[in-house]
Amino acid sequence: MAEKSEETGTAINSNYRILLDKIEYTAEQLASMISIIPETKFTIEKISNSEYLMKPAGLLDLNRLYSFLFYDEEKGIYYSWAFQTHDEFFVISTYPKNKNTYAKVDTGIEITFSGKVYNDLSSYFEINPKISGRFEINKNTVVFTPNTPLSYDTIYTVTVKKGFSQYSGGLSLKEDMVYCLFPYPRHTAALFANQARLCYL
Repeated sequence: MAEKSEETGTAINSNYRILLDKIEYTAEQLASMISIIPETKFTIEKISNSEYLMKPAGLLDLNRLYSFLFYDEEKGIYYSWAFQTHDEFFVISTYPKNKNTYAKVDTGIEITFSGKVYNDLSSYFEINPKISGRFEINKNTVVFTPNTPLSYDTIYTVTVKKGFSQYSGGLSLKEDMVYCLFPYPRHTAALFANQARLCYL
């Protein structure tokens, strides 16, 4: 059982718990009976008489299927199982959508990532013109709720900076994610449309 796993796959830095009923091995014995395809070095730590922790020696490859084989030749016991590591960490979607010309001034800003988020985004988040607010995490989505409504007739540029990681030691964004949102115009729609074109250039 992978210790770090979610819908998109197993974390590349995950350890694996092995539960065995009725049969007890030393850590060295169990390690000699397990192999990983593709070949991967690992260590085994015995937690209890029936529980063991397998630790790969390094990070696994992204987006790859790993097969684990257990074979006790003496007792004639064979097990196999597999895990798929997840893909890169990236932004899947935003709300309001990029270049949305009709965002409500009281909208929150939602950023959905490819994996579950545990880290605080605030140090990697910018909105210009600047506006203060609070952050909330809901699984894969980080929500920024402004303390005051957005301004009419204003183009807001949101940046999520590269280097933001979903958790300590986890995958991180490889590049900045930048997008624009436009609240409803208060008066002159034509003037606002001219401003909006700037975000497309």
